Amino acid sequence: MSGMPTLYNIRRHKPYQNYLVSEFLNDVEVKRALGVNETIVFEVCSKVVRKALHEDLMKSVKYMVEFLVKNTKVLLYEGQLDLRVGLVSTEAWVKRMKWEGIDKFLEADRKIWTVNGELAGYVQKWGNLSHVVVLNSGHLVPHDQPLNSQAMIEDWVLEKGLFANHHIENLSTSLSNITGDDHVIALNNVNQAFPPKQSQNGSKLIRMEDVNVNENTPTPRR
Repeated sequence: MSGMPTLYNIRRHKPYQNYLVSEFLNDVEVKRALGVNETIVFEVCSKVVRKALHEDLMKSVKYMVEFLVKNTKVLLYEGQLDLRVGLVSTEAWVKRMKWEGIDKFLEADRKIWTVNGELAGYVQKWGNLSHVVVLNSGHLVPHDQPLNSQAMIEDWVLEKGLFANHHIENLSTSLSNITGDDHVIALNNVNQAFPPKQSQNGSKLIRMEDVNVNENTPTPRR
């Protein structure tokens, strides 16, 4: 309807060669390596699966992201040139998330992201939520930017570079320079900001004051 070869990338002059993926995954040796039943035929967009999930197509899963971000790290990313699931639509539902950190996230700077000295996009991060826009990429980010995709995933998993928890790192650095009574006061303030959590069996998890932040400064212990 749009007259474009694909909605996945507004700059492409021809569709993606999805058949190559099908050929690869339907190869007998590949199926054996993956432990897949050799009689199963892989399809890029299965009509059977689409029919089974038809009723779920227009249902929002925002509540799932809200649950996840409260309990673990979440990475949202999209290609700059994706017309089908683009940046504007993602930003629209992210702004409506019910999460205690959403205001801080929206206030966080969009930082320029580079890979091997080359511009790769930008990263916006606060707490558990990271949002990446990948430069010169469409919907199929690993296809359009394979090197940058790998760098993004690895840095996010390992919490390196722009994906590091800088506000926690800065807090630790500041505490390491505090000594004496001020050190105790600072730790108490940290405990108020990050109260101790209880494990499922009721035992107390580690508090900031139980950790020796500065090895040259004795830390009060309970």
